[in-house]
Amino acid sequence: MVDALGPFVALAEAGLAVWLLHHPSKGEPALGQAARGSGALLASVDIFLEMRHPGGNPFTRRRRIFGWSRYEQTPRQMMIELGPDGRSYERCADASDDFHTA
Repeated sequence: MVDALGPFVALAEAGLAVWLLHHPSKGEPALGQAARGSGALLASVDIFLEMRHPGGNPFTRRRRIFGWSRYEQTPRQMMIELGPDGRSYERCADASDDFHTA
């Protein structure tokens, strides 16, 4: 995994933004533990996000995003909802949402 991430780390060190996606493990792992396999992936990123079903209605278009980051500005959680067109998300008003706009 470390060897595979090398080119992406080099791009990030050159000032480019790199967005890596992974397939989460099955079931309901503990928060921050959804990445499968090596921990090298999470150790190599500046911001790590997990998207989870918020519970309740199994057909809801809402999802809760949890964030871990090297930056204090990264929100720790946020509720979003897929729009009717299925092409965009909107942030939902939610008491546990700690997203702060500048």
